[in-house]
Amino acid sequence: MLFFFFLLAQINFGQTGISIQNLNPTTAVQIIERALHENGYQIQQFDRERGLILTDWIVWNTLTISNRGRLQINVNNSSAYIEMVDRGYKSTEGWSMSFGDLSKKNSKLFYSDLAKRISEINASDQLTIQAVQNSRLILNFKPKILFHGLE
Repeated sequence: MLFFFFLLAQINFGQTGISIQNLNPTTAVQIIERALHENGYQIQQFDRERGLILTDWIVWNTLTISNRGRLQINVNNSSAYIEMVDRGYKSTEGWSMSFGDLSKKNSKLFYSDLAKRISEINASDQLTIQAVQNSRLILNFKPKILFHGLE
C-alpha cells in the first residue's frame, strides 16, 4: 500500500500537516475540491491567486470536550499542503485556542484519508475529468448549443 502512494503522488507528513507532491498543476484545485466534497468537508473560502482553500468548521469530541478547527489547503503548482488551522476547544468562556499538534488518530482522520483520496483522483483520468467537469471553484466551459462544431 505504501508503494501505491509513491506511485500516484508523494505524500509526506509534516509537523502539523501533510504534504502531497506530484499533482497535475492544471487540475490540482479541482481534484482537491472533489476529494474534500467526497470526504464531507464544505469549502468556506477559495483564494485563486494565493492557491488557498479553507473549509468550514469541523467539530469533533475528544472524551467529553468539544473541539473544532478548519482545514487549510495551500496549493502550489504540483503540490499541496493540508493543515488544521483555527483549532479550538469549548470552555466555560466559549471557544478557546488549542495548542500543539493533532493526535495521531485525528491526523489520520483529517489528513491521511483526504490525502489518499486526492492521490487516487489525481491518478485516474476518469476521476480527474469528473472533478474538472463538476468543479464549482473553477468553472469548466460547457457549450449548450453547437452548430457545425461551434457554440
